Amino acid sequence: MKKRERKFDLEALMALIWAEGFTGENALAPAWLKMSEAIVRRRKLKAADGIPFLDASKAEEDAVERYTTLVKQAEEALKKAASDGKPRTHVMIVGVGEYDSKDIIPTVTTSVNGARKFAEWALTKFSKVDRPLGSVEFLCSATPEQGEWKLEGDAATKLGFATTCPAMPAEPATFENIRKRFGEWLDRSGTMLENAAIWYFAGHGIFKSEPTLFAQDARLPTNDKEGGNLIATIASATYLQNRKPSVQCFFIDACSEYNFEAIANQLEVIGRPLCTPVSGAAISERDASIYFGSYAGGKAYGDAKDAPFFTQELIHCLTQRAGDPTVDGCPVTMSSLAIALKSAALHRAETEDNSGIIFSESKPGVVNTTGVLCDLVGPPEVLVKVRCSLGTAMSAADLFVAEEAPGERRLSRAKRRDGPWCTPVPIGKWTANAAFDTDKYETGLKPFEPKLPASEVIIDIKRRDTGKPDGAKP
Repeated sequence: MKKRERKFDLEALMALIWAEGFTGENALAPAWLKMSEAIVRRRKLKAADGIPFLDASKAEEDAVERYTTLVKQAEEALKKAASDGKPRTHVMIVGVGEYDSKDIIPTVTTSVNGARKFAEWALTKFSKVDRPLGSVEFLCSATPEQGEWKLEGDAATKLGFATTCPAMPAEPATFENIRKRFGEWLDRSGTMLENAAIWYFAGHGIFKSEPTLFAQDARLPTNDKEGGNLIATIASATYLQNRKPSVQCFFIDACSEYNFEAIANQLEVIGRPLCTPVSGAAISERDASIYFGSYAGGKAYGDAKDAPFFTQELIHCLTQRAGDPTVDGCPVTMSSLAIALKSAALHRAETEDNSGIIFSESKPGVVNTTGVLCDLVGPPEVLVKVRCSLGTAMSAADLFVAEEAPGERRLSRAKRRDGPWCTPVPIGKWTANAAFDTDKYETGLKPFEPKLPASEVIIDIKRRDTGKPDGAKP
């Protein structure tokens, strides 16, 4: 085959859409877009079309060469930063909405929305002064109805587009693509111990032995047939216990329901890790966590037109709510994020009137608790859990909090419930109280100052029939 007739495929290329320092004419995303358009244009022609085919093939070859050259230069620049002792944060994002086996695995729109929202957060809101964003890798299999990623505003500008990008294609999230890019992401982030590696996945998943995620080309196991292209989450993270960098963070927005055919399959482990073990001692400085939008046997939830609830709450926590006051500057740490997300799940479960909304966490391998993810950038707010000291009074209480400031902002619980109420409030001086439509209980204002990453306020309640405080026996 003649050189200019050589054919390329997006799946054989990279998925790097942003790298530090590559802006203007050297921005990666516009080069990726131009390359993908050239590939599609050539695919529509055949060699029998003559000159148009040759011209399209040459344009494709030039576009591929331009993008791959930029990627190579970006990789070298990032290695140079590492050799100069400048740590960076490297992000990989995967969203799967359309599955090859869609007659068995249904399409899902929230996961694509989540991947795009998280990418926008990484590009426009991520901040870590001494370890800035180094790269963003993006794979996504959108549904036909969703189409390609339409970028606007700061995210479009950050990627190198003058105003907007009407249709930004992405590398398909097949297992092999995910596995390859995972390795490249590890190599990129593993150049320094002080780097940070952040991995985000949104799509379908089940639980057998461990949370197992579905790539675009996933095949579910049956009673007597082996599945395929399923991702073993815990194993993938555990195999990194002797790999740099020291901060390794995984966000998994997927269901972890039990699948009875998978359970009946004789194979105990149905997924494959995205990497293989390497020899060497475990890194004692490593802080690795996996944060899940569900729990073993549970679902992940969301609105079909928006990002999943976990991703929405995660972004709120990373931006405003999960600061760690025990660390100078109050950045978001792995431990403070876990605390904030636990409260965020409680808040979201009540907001959506869905008690099934529960987030969870796992720490695979050797860890410590000093890992710092990012800095807060929005005005800080705290998730405050409010409850009554007398448990039997909760179902009759109208809970509210009020700010001790001009305007006296007041937030009230939407309706009475047995459990505690969790609500976000700005930092400041507040009071909490409970109102009753019965004279059975006696209460008073409870002053509090919310503290990051989450606070609890207990309103003192007495029973008028005994006049005794909570816990006292009649």
